[in-house]
Amino acid sequence: MRNAFRLHHYRQQFLTAAKNPQLVGPLGAILGKSLRLYGSQVFAKPARVGTVVPAHQDMPYWPFEPYEMVSAWIALDDSTIENGCVRYFAGSHKLGMLPHAPSGVTGNSLALVEDERVTALEECPVEVRRGSCILHHSLTVHRSEPNRSGHPRRCLVYIYMAE
Repeated sequence: MRNAFRLHHYRQQFLTAAKNPQLVGPLGAILGKSLRLYGSQVFAKPARVGTVVPAHQDMPYWPFEPYEMVSAWIALDDSTIENGCVRYFAGSHKLGMLPHAPSGVTGNSLALVEDERVTALEECPVEVRRGSCILHHSLTVHRSEPNRSGHPRRCLVYIYMAE
């Protein structure tokens, strides 16, 4: 299994975790005290398996405005350059919604249409330890490489929006 979606609808443990004060406290400071959980998902890159996740923004997957959503990416395994950690393009959220096209990559249907403004930005691979959480805005351009290591790279993602 590579992806699973809407987990909080099927298991109480996922909904309970999504309400953890250590998670929703900082998110409330960003989005406002009244948060709404939009989605939950698991992404898995098994050892020595996986594909490139093309550069993309999350917002094009969600058909509404305003563009005020934040993803909380929780590492279930150590996430390293070797096993395909997420790579963010610094400041890309300030560019607004960018054009996307079908990616041709199974499980990752959209890819950013090449844009000089994005390629000019610094790409930052973010390595995180298991149990750590990184946050990104729904307009932040990000991508990842395949898992070339002997260790899995799994994460649990919660998407929040202002009420």
